[in-house]
Amino acid sequence: MLPLETQMYILAGAIGLYIFSSLIYAYKLATEKSVPDMVILVDSLTYDLAVFIVALSILTQNAYLAVGALPLAIWAYVFDIYMSKYLEGRELGD
Repeated sequence: MLPLETQMYILAGAIGLYIFSSLIYAYKLATEKSVPDMVILVDSLTYDLAVFIVALSILTQNAYLAVGALPLAIWAYVFDIYMSKYLEGRELGD
């Protein structure tokens, strides 16, 4: 097992990568024109944000931050279901 200090450096690097990927997703979202591509970008951005929150929670050793990641991931899942029904043109109960 790696020493705790090395684990924290790796986690800090991963957080930097998540921030960089979120900036790329945000840029693509601002310049994208098609709705299905925008849905995928919002989905990717939301799941990256949830993982970023969990990684930040581990880095700061604060368990209360991780509680916010679960509703965010559930929201992204519900958003996917709603948008897929909307794009198909059907009602949510069908």
